[in-house]
Amino acid sequence: TLHYIDDAGIDTGPIVATTSLSVARGRGYLWHVLALYEEGCRRMAEAVQALAAGKSLPARPQPPGGNYYTFPAPSDLQRFAEAGWNLLDKEAVAATARRFLPPMR
Repeated sequence: TLHYIDDAGIDTGPIVATTSLSVARGRGYLWHVLALYEEGCRRMAEAVQALAAGKSLPARPQPPGGNYYTFPAPSDLQRFAEAGWNLLDKEAVAATARRFLPPMR
């Protein structure tokens, strides 16, 4: 979610844009998070360009009742794994490294 920061609260400002992704059951949590970044960065760049051109960004209020989640407790991670999910998989980490790091010689 791309939003204005209008006070000291976490994620409380009006929403400018959002991105979403369908859950890929065979992929880990890290893969899902990283898969959102490319479109999210594109939306941020578009917003910066619009602001630099003197345009205003259309925005909508945050829906009521939002939540902020801290890092999960060990018991949360255990339930996550028991449900058949994983936080990361080696291929997602390797693919990310290949995409952003120079080739090894």
